Amino acid sequence: MKKLKRFLMSLLLILASTVVYAQNEITGTVIDETGEPVIGATVMEKGTSNGAVTDFDGNFHLKVAKGATLVFTYIGYDKQEHAAAEGMQVQLSANVSELSEVVVTGYQVQRKADLTGAVSVMDLKGPISESDPNMLNSMQGKLAGVDIVTDAAPGGGSSTIRVRGMSTVNACDPLYVIDGVATTENLNSLNAADIESIQVLKDASSASIYGSRAANGVIIITTKKGKEGKMNININYNAALQTVAKKYDVMNAEQWGRAYWQAAANDGIAPTAASALYGTGSTPQLVETINGVRTADTNWQKEVYDNAWTHNLSASISNASDKGSYLLSANYINQDGLMTNTFYKRISVRANSTYNFNKYVRVGENLMVARWENRGADTNGDRGIPYTAMRQHPAIPVMQAPGVYTDPVGMIGSDIENPAQTLYNMRDNNNTSWRIFGNAYLDIMPVKGLTLKSNIGVEHV
Repeated sequence: MKKLKRFLMSLLLILASTVVYAQNEITGTVIDETGEPVIGATVMEKGTSNGAVTDFDGNFHLKVAKGATLVFTYIGYDKQEHAAAEGMQVQLSANVSELSEVVVTGYQVQRKADLTGAVSVMDLKGPISESDPNMLNSMQGKLAGVDIVTDAAPGGGSSTIRVRGMSTVNACDPLYVIDGVATTENLNSLNAADIESIQVLKDASSASIYGSRAANGVIIITTKKGKEGKMNININYNAALQTVAKKYDVMNAEQWGRAYWQAAANDGIAPTAASALYGTGSTPQLVETINGVRTADTNWQKEVYDNAWTHNLSASISNASDKGSYLLSANYINQDGLMTNTFYKRISVRANSTYNFNKYVRVGENLMVARWENRGADTNGDRGIPYTAMRQHPAIPVMQAPGVYTDPVGMIGSDIENPAQTLYNMRDNNNTSWRIFGNAYLDIMPVKGLTLKSNIGVEHV
């Protein structure tokens, strides 16, 4: 027995020595283009979670497998990959295109490399949802420090955005600045195809520009303008289909009866006292009619949910020259709700133009007119239609006669409404809104590098 233990211990020591031998301890230095050490650069063994961070002198120490490849990353620099070698020195190159990106910060624009405040810039080069009427939903998860809670209702008008959490007592919505005009309205009426850039000012320095209105952060949106070259005409159509990914697994009418009878047995009462729907026998048998209404086996979730199509049509025409620029765009979107009889429709038109009187004076305007109509689901208490559809009795039919919805109260004394009837009754409860939004501006450039701006904005909702 002792010999066996010695053999096993020796085998474990040999295996441990083999693992240690298979790893190499690598040391190296990371520097920038000027030869200065890069502090806090990340060094990762490719394909693993094994990594290290450079110290104040740009040095790192890391145990890696033989023949490993190291990945070097740092904010504002291009990622590099190099074979692991003892005493290696890696020189990172600055990402010039990223640092030279222009960011709008209120009354001026700055290079991203020159920013000192907390600013998030949304990458509009990536995919943007063309089937979602609300731009907030496309922004979700793409801006550091910005929390966006989306709303599944048609149009997404109740989606919320929080830049610095619960900043004030009475309101937490940020200030929106669209083409220089400040507004507290969300992006529900703005066509995503018209947006050129989105920046979010997150720190307190934004109050020096916008005052107390910036207490909850500022979202600056710049829309597209005409670009020099040939006349540009764009027509885009997008269609999307939404479905309910997962419904609750609920009991049918027969299973409900068995559950009633079992509950009665557990309570020590006669089964007939459980429900009049299932007769008076020793086992539950669904009756054919009760109070003059034929029973059924209804899946209420199938009755209230439906496939939802979204149709989005956009068109624009633009051009520019040394004398000025213009852009005219129109958008129509029609989104069905996942619940029957719910929808969101919007039509919007936007125009902007600039005219250069000379190299010192420029005038321009932005104008948007939008009209939208929506019909959302009734809250139906504090939990809504989905909760009602989940708990309504399956033995109740949707219709008790042609054109007549079943009344659960009259049939079995249920205090739960007929969710299909609730949705049908909303057919005349449409909400229609108009929004006119725009501004006119005058820019005077008396000397090179100095621009005097005058801006008059108007908004009517």
